[in-house]
Amino acid sequence: MAKRKTTIAVLDTETDPFQHQRIPKPFAMEFYSLDERLQIWGDDCAERMASYLQALDRPYMIFAHNGGKFDFHFFSPWLDNPLKIIKSRIVSARLFQHTLRDSYAILPRPLRDFEKMDFDYAKMERSVREKHKAEILTYLHSDCINLYEIVQDFINRFGVQLTIGGTAMKEIRKRHKFRELSETDDATYRRFYFGGRVEAFADGIQKGPFVCVDINSSYPASMRNYDHPVNGSFRMQTTLPTDKDAVYFCRFIGENSGALPAVVDGKLTFNKKEGEFFACSHELNFALERGLARVDEILECYVAQETIQLDTYVNDCMALKLHAENVGDKAGRLFYKLLANSGYGKFGQNPANFEDWRISRDPGEMTDLEEEGYVWVAELDDFDLYCRKSDNYGRGFYDVSIAASITSASRKMLLEALLDCVDPIYCDTDSIICREFRGRIHPTELGAWKVEKTAQFAAIAAKKVYALYDNERGKPVKLASKGGTLTLADILAI
Repeated sequence: MAKRKTTIAVLDTETDPFQHQRIPKPFAMEFYSLDERLQIWGDDCAERMASYLQALDRPYMIFAHNGGKFDFHFFSPWLDNPLKIIKSRIVSARLFQHTLRDSYAILPRPLRDFEKMDFDYAKMERSVREKHKAEILTYLHSDCINLYEIVQDFINRFGVQLTIGGTAMKEIRKRHKFRELSETDDATYRRFYFGGRVEAFADGIQKGPFVCVDINSSYPASMRNYDHPVNGSFRMQTTLPTDKDAVYFCRFIGENSGALPAVVDGKLTFNKKEGEFFACSHELNFALERGLARVDEILECYVAQETIQLDTYVNDCMALKLHAENVGDKAGRLFYKLLANSGYGKFGQNPANFEDWRISRDPGEMTDLEEEGYVWVAELDDFDLYCRKSDNYGRGFYDVSIAASITSASRKMLLEALLDCVDPIYCDTDSIICREFRGRIHPTELGAWKVEKTAQFAAIAAKKVYALYDNERGKPVKLASKGGTLTLADILAI
């Protein structure tokens, strides 16, 4: 008998509105596909939806946006293996004959960035929601239709994918050829791979005026405009190359004046003044030219014998993004923006961090799992959760040297821009807050800068926690509070 084709569907849940110390409980759910639709209202909506899904004859791949951190947990009594968890998010699981997928893994943006009805969530409070039942169900259905159309659109363009990073790598490989590194080579060049620069040069409440500038697509600009090592082809030497265009990684003893990254006590810093450094040529050459670094002794220098520019991939993404923008294709514009910004990190993925996960509801299964190398992690919802180092360990390396080079080029562009600033007080990967910016301004040019906001005051509480506002009474212009939703008053208090 021929295997039946899996059909795409979506699921969404409405719960009590979020409040501090309240555990939101579901009261409405909808399952939606082109051939099936069911809305369920009531405190037992999860149980009734589970019964409905179990009885369906056809297997579905069911997407829920942020489902891996929210909706899927309401089905915890029925979740089953195989289970895929990435960074604490259930991205894939089994539910009866169906496969659950978190659409946030392929579209890591709030649904409102694509399409979403406005709604007053206060109408979902238990005391009043019966009165607003019809309106709530209309809103729920709207979310399902929008999510279905976005997911189906994504699949039509790129196929069924687990993550946006995997999608980006698939698209890169259609356009560029490269060999994957061995585990040994990965360990050699991973030492030169650092993240973005986030730094507060001042703290507290600062009086402006200030300008916040943002680079146009920092990582895509680095991918397209700079040469990067490829195919693990390096020459080892103990001197810096004389060719000014050479791409290299250098481990050296020397000095640094706020230009080069280093890891100190497990944290990334740019304020290590002397000692051993691991640097890529993009940053190091610029730092040496500006007198911001000094090399006293070279311990290792790996000079790339083959290089690549990922220009075709980036140009295609940008052209498709622009076309989508011109024809009013909001989803397509965001798809190609996400793809352009996601590829660099996939090059640097480390399969040593991969884990296999298992759900178990049988206490007697513990011994078998332990014999297979699984370790008990937690009691989660209605099951025990186990994990082990993935069977895929040693497979899944791409080329961390490309990732290290791309991120170095982006930090170099940021450093160059910081030197073009008057009194910079904060930077975060691809943006700067300063009193005056003298770098290249252009609204769309890749790698140029644009003015994002202007403000009269800045409140710098910590990295990733700051506010820009226009007067002493506090008219917010920009709020940033990673990991929370702080108000301007909260940030001012901090």
